[in-house]
Amino acid sequence: VQLDYEIDNIGAELEYIGGMVNPSTSSVQNRFAYTLMVYYAFKKRFTPYVRFEYLEPNLHISDDEGAVISAGINLELDKNFYVKLQYNRINVGSNSSAFKGKSFDEIQAAIAVGF
Repeated sequence: VQLDYEIDNIGAELEYIGGMVNPSTSSVQNRFAYTLMVYYAFKKRFTPYVRFEYLEPNLHISDDEGAVISAGINLELDKNFYVKLQYNRINVGSNSSAFKGKSFDEIQAAIAVGF
């Protein structure tokens, strides 16, 4: 499920996904994730945003979840030419297999060109 809302220069996005997998090597895994983002576009060229993401990869395993809090800026330098800078705080449970229970911070930068 995805919901988008925008009024004037303020926007919000909400996304939820849930389901189950039945891998041949283990029992059924029920999982879900959601994302919430809010942003404000200054003249459609400079857009700061904040986003929260949460993942519960297996409801049958405690403390394996992960959450990401992000703050970033999108800057349109020219039509279809963007620069993006983003800070992420990744928090994981002690049973997180992907990151072995270690939370961390990261900074991302990107240049994007649309065609």
